[in-house]
Amino acid sequence: MKRSFALLLCICMLLMLCSCGDKPAQSSEETPAPVSDGVITLSDGAVSSADPRVSISGKVATLTAGGEYTVSGELDGGQIVVDAAEDGARVLLHLSGVTMTNEEAPCIFVQQCDKLKLILDEGSENSLCSGVEGVSYEEPSGAVIYSEDDLDVEGSGKLTVNGFINNGITCKDDLAIQGGELTITAANNGLRGSESVEIEAGKLTIVAGGDGVKSTSAKKEGKGYISVSGGEISVEAGGDGIAAETQLLISGGTVSVTTTGEPELGSCKGLKGSTGVQISGGTFTLDTTDHCIRSGGDAEISGGSFSLKSSMGRGVSAWGTLRFSGEPSLVVDAIEDGLYSETELYIEGGSFNIAAGEDGIHAGQSGSGEGIVTVTGGSILVSAYQDGIDAKIALRIMGGDLLACGKYKTPKTASAESSQGSIFAELGGHAGSALTITDGSGTVIGSLNAVYPFTHVIFSRAGLGVCELSCEGSSVSAQP
Repeated sequence: MKRSFALLLCICMLLMLCSCGDKPAQSSEETPAPVSDGVITLSDGAVSSADPRVSISGKVATLTAGGEYTVSGELDGGQIVVDAAEDGARVLLHLSGVTMTNEEAPCIFVQQCDKLKLILDEGSENSLCSGVEGVSYEEPSGAVIYSEDDLDVEGSGKLTVNGFINNGITCKDDLAIQGGELTITAANNGLRGSESVEIEAGKLTIVAGGDGVKSTSAKKEGKGYISVSGGEISVEAGGDGIAAETQLLISGGTVSVTTTGEPELGSCKGLKGSTGVQISGGTFTLDTTDHCIRSGGDAEISGGSFSLKSSMGRGVSAWGTLRFSGEPSLVVDAIEDGLYSETELYIEGGSFNIAAGEDGIHAGQSGSGEGIVTVTGGSILVSAYQDGIDAKIALRIMGGDLLACGKYKTPKTASAESSQGSIFAELGGHAGSALTITDGSGTVIGSLNAVYPFTHVIFSRAGLGVCELSCEGSSVSAQP
């Protein structure tokens, strides 16, 4: 009897196991939700998304967690808010054919996250607009894209930003442009990164009522800088073209700046670093009302090609030492001084063609105890309305080819430290006249076409002997 019962129990257990294997699938209501794809769609005057990380209220979509999201579609009065509170949260936000407007607030507002990467998808054309064109806002603030934390812009798509309220793109921390084609129109600043701005790649076209690109905060050590290492940048600004709160550092890229403001009403310089400027490469076309390049401290230019024109200011100026090294190439047309330093100015190499409405090359202020110009290399041509070279303390010539002419006083001799022979001659010419210098054999060894009338000439080159200086039928013989 016990054996029969045990056998019956085994048979029952086998039947139960078989029935479990044939158990029907759970209903759809019991199936766990699939992993979200992060898609946000703008259409029919609303925002929609199936992603549980996206909270939607009216026309506002709030991204509440780190991760990757894609936005597409068209919406008036819309906004994307990033509010990812967890530590280290990074948000990748793809714009894949977005047209969005907001009359009173940013289209994209980053309240908190470790970093937002704004990715312009390949082949996409995107447009964001805050404010209304032609409307004057009483208390303008914010931007079309406004971030309280780090912001990177990358990708290969296009983005048009119209900031009619205030700025185009504002980041309260570090702002980096790493790709994309951006066209920015702003009532105030085009790009504004409080702690830093780095431009590595991409194409930027900026029209700004204030500054084109700027940084604003030096509260943290090492911050407040602007760095440009690549890309194409075109700026038309009522204020400064590119203005760094601390250091302006440029190593590459193509930069074109036009400023239209009036210097007596506010700064409208081409490139500005409040504590210093370092440029080692790049191509620059600067057409400014104020100074083309201005450093509030030392400045060094060791490479790059420059076309500089200032209708109301200087070509290159520095409150500290101004140094040219390497092989930069500069063409300068300035209504004031061509090259200017408050302290010392060094030319160690490069090519210079300078036309200046005041001094061609200037160092120091009267009574300051500073003002030395030192030339050790390079090829330098200067036509100035005032001094060809104005060195308040000393002019030292150790090398290079130098030909400078001016209308007023110029150094009568080089300083005792000079090791290369120089000629200082009185010879006059009118604007547009050709100045020619020949050696004892009649070979032309120096020439320039004067932009301004002149009365004095400085000429220096290695191995200089007796020379003939000629202009408009007049000539003088001179030797070092």
